[in-house]
Amino acid sequence: MNQSKFLISCPCLSGKLHTQECIESVIHKPNIDCLFIDNGAEQEVKDLLDFYERSYSNFKVLHFEINTFVNPAINSGMQYFLDHPEYDYFISINNDLILYNNWDQVIRKRLALYPNEICLPTIIDDKLFTNMNMDSEPVEGDVITGGVNGVFMIFNRAQIKAVYPIPEIIKIWFGDNYLFSICREIGYKTVMSSNFIGYHAHSQTVSRVVGISEMIEDDKVNWEKIVVPMMLDRIEELNRK
Repeated sequence: MNQSKFLISCPCLSGKLHTQECIESVIHKPNIDCLFIDNGAEQEVKDLLDFYERSYSNFKVLHFEINTFVNPAINSGMQYFLDHPEYDYFISINNDLILYNNWDQVIRKRLALYPNEICLPTIIDDKLFTNMNMDSEPVEGDVITGGVNGVFMIFNRAQIKAVYPIPEIIKIWFGDNYLFSICREIGYKTVMSSNFIGYHAHSQTVSRVVGISEMIEDDKVNWEKIVVPMMLDRIEELNRK
């Protein structure tokens, strides 16, 4: 089985219960380290992250005093990954995603068989079955070309070097669009596999951010006027290499 080393990065703002469930679904796996980002989190989430950092050698916390917002936080995780060459794959997750019990075996087998695809989980609304073991053999997946949910994103080192950083003029929206769009246009498929499964608690943490509506509107304008032309230039540059 593929024994590459993974770094999981996860920004945290609120929601102690689902954050703990998220951590428990990823922390006990071999050759996986966790970098959870205290993104100006509420106190009970800070305390939870500090507990795991004290208790587990494969758990590290990156602290920010205030909310840096989603896309800058993802960039922080990617920068940490690039600075640590021992990792082969970078995974960005939301802290309200709970992965099924043997998700790591499923994805390792898939990555070994399909190294030029980006595997995405099927999200279901049944939390009760997250302790099940799925058949870990790779199955044919559905190729996804748009509208991908950013609650789980996995990239190898070459892909991260191609996409880093997300332009921080977009704070909350479109970060996953940026990453996936570049990867697809330079030759990688995004594939959703029916036996790679997660439960999304849909905590709507972002809705609690002060001024969120105005920020989203700014992101929409900046995406169209600034980021898309920048992204197209980047794709053209990468395809020339």
